[in-house]
Amino acid sequence: MVTPYYLRAFMATALTLGVALPTLAADPFRSGTSPNASPMGSTTGEAFELMFKNSDYKGAEALLDTAEGSEADEPLLYTLQALLIYQNEDSKDWSELSTYAEKTESAAKALSRKGDDSSKLRGNLYLAMADFLDGAYAITKDGPVRGMSTAFGKLRGIYGSMKKARAINPDDPELNLVQGFLDMMVSNYLPLSDTKSAIKKLESVRETNPDAAYLANWALATGYRTMKKQDKALEAVNLGLADQPDHAELNYLKAQILEAEGKHSEAKPLFAKALRASATMPDNLVAQIFYEACKNEQSLDGTARACDPMRDAIRDDATDPWGPEVSALPQL
Repeated sequence: MVTPYYLRAFMATALTLGVALPTLAADPFRSGTSPNASPMGSTTGEAFELMFKNSDYKGAEALLDTAEGSEADEPLLYTLQALLIYQNEDSKDWSELSTYAEKTESAAKALSRKGDDSSKLRGNLYLAMADFLDGAYAITKDGPVRGMSTAFGKLRGIYGSMKKARAINPDDPELNLVQGFLDMMVSNYLPLSDTKSAIKKLESVRETNPDAAYLANWALATGYRTMKKQDKALEAVNLGLADQPDHAELNYLKAQILEAEGKHSEAKPLFAKALRASATMPDNLVAQIFYEACKNEQSLDGTARACDPMRDAIRDDATDPWGPEVSALPQL
């Protein structure tokens, strides 16, 4: 199954937990948008930031439902809804991924027809995302063996649309973040792919766009970790946490990196910090974070724990798709 990290990091998906939110930008990628630009819809932009700055998937879902009535022409809206379907693995109704891929494609084509450069750029970007979602649907529906051939078959369409977008503005931060992470992910499967180019795109976002720097660092850290470059991954995740110190999933990622290096004491508080957002994250994600925290505790004190059944109780809770409050999590 395709890792959810790409979609979350792109769309990515915690600003300091417990601190009041600042005013949310209509477009989290572009500060000081020019009159001729085409930023994303404001409600979709808020949902994006709730999801990727606050790990508030629950609040984002409510905003996206609202946005469907007022921002039906925003392609990111449907990409984010696809992510929520993907995250809620218990549903198993993977056909909705295909539905949202079609809606993303339709909105992207309409955006491209507006004619201004920014609209055409974002239109092509989300045509690429529609192909990506189709590939993700194939893998979830048909499995990693059969589905992967379909997903790779989508690469020509993805990179064709990306090429058209880059011809308009190669420095656009939204484009570079998406393409950089895509390039890095593909390079893990295709040895001849250009990893250096992927890193360069993500670093350009980090260096030129403060609003999206944490997303670029999240993407870089995830990519380096997959590439087994732990030092580089730790450097990138630390930069991300310097911007967003209480970001739940960045803390989780750093905990994973440290745990893999045998630094269990350092990883422990980071797992706990990530779980502070348990009530607003999908229950399967909370269950996985909790499980890894439990295994880390076992490594620390050598005491066996019922990590598997405790994880399953969180993941299989049928009351709603979200995790429990922190106070309701099993005790380690």
